Amino acid sequence: MKNFFFVIVLLGFSLNTLASRKSPIYEVKTKTLEGQDFNFKNLQGKVALIVNTASNCGYTPQLAELEELHKIYGPKGLVVIAVPSNDFKQELSTATEIKSYAEANYKTSFTFLDKQPITGPGKSSLFKFLTDKKANLVFKEVQWNFEKFLVSREGEVLSRWNSQVKPKSTEVTSAIEGALQIPKKSVSK
Repeated sequence: MKNFFFVIVLLGFSLNTLASRKSPIYEVKTKTLEGQDFNFKNLQGKVALIVNTASNCGYTPQLAELEELHKIYGPKGLVVIAVPSNDFKQELSTATEIKSYAEANYKTSFTFLDKQPITGPGKSSLFKFLTDKKANLVFKEVQWNFEKFLVSREGEVLSRWNSQVKPKSTEVTSAIEGALQIPKKSVSK
């Protein structure tokens, strides 16, 4: 009986320890383009699509698809987050210019974080976490603008896509729906 009680107590402790572990992404704190504090801890329980962006890139039109995802899946728990970066020398100079450009040209309403480095030894803690957790097939570092990272409700990196994969591709939307646990629509004939 003593052994049984000990096993139950140990099992309960182990489950509580696992449940109380929090992802390191929830320790990341940064600013938005507007200069407001942004704490990733507030994303617990939500799914996030994090994308490094640049205003003067051939992939910049993907901002329109990101806005569509924000409108479709936002009410279901998806948070779309753009992270402007000038690592590839294609971003505008100021936060005001970046925000104005995205809103005027792509009608964006999702969150834009402040411009930050996403590659190399000086990369932000956010991208350090993302690239450490989900290396690309060949590269660990982000290779270009508009790489996408899908983060689960528990703060784990589920998927990573390169710049060429469009936000509204079946590959991305299926992963988002899976992370949000949206049931597949039944096919009627």
